[in-house]
Amino acid sequence: MAKSKATIRVALDWTPNTIHSGLFLAQSNGFYSGAGIDVHLLQPDNLYSKTPAKKLEEGEVDLAICPSESVIAYAESSKSDFKLQAIYAILQKDASAIVSRKDGYGRCRDLENAVYGSYNARYEDAIVKHMISHGGGDGIS
Repeated sequence: MAKSKATIRVALDWTPNTIHSGLFLAQSNGFYSGAGIDVHLLQPDNLYSKTPAKKLEEGEVDLAICPSESVIAYAESSKSDFKLQAIYAILQKDASAIVSRKDGYGRCRDLENAVYGSYNARYEDAIVKHMISHGGGDGIS
């Protein structure tokens, strides 16, 4: 009797790109199938209406690719008993960054009252305010 394959649903953090290439390469070379695993690599919907971490929390997926900030945010959240556990890193360095035009801001305190664009993670505003206040500003952004 043939053994049934275990199914694993993986939420990708963005549209498939080079960060995910190892996962797709393993899939196309049959590594998952050879190990008895049926892996589904799931990209976000067009509106990015739900983060990979939220999909994991709600049981829609078994694994999620997400930034380290998501793991920290869930660990620090008092709103949920759900805690994420990081199991490996795809990149050797964190790819998150706050950038500005070269002629825009020289110090963190200069960001005070500036417009900040992001993908609206719940922890970002607090990080930016903290950077501004530690840079000598009032922490208003």
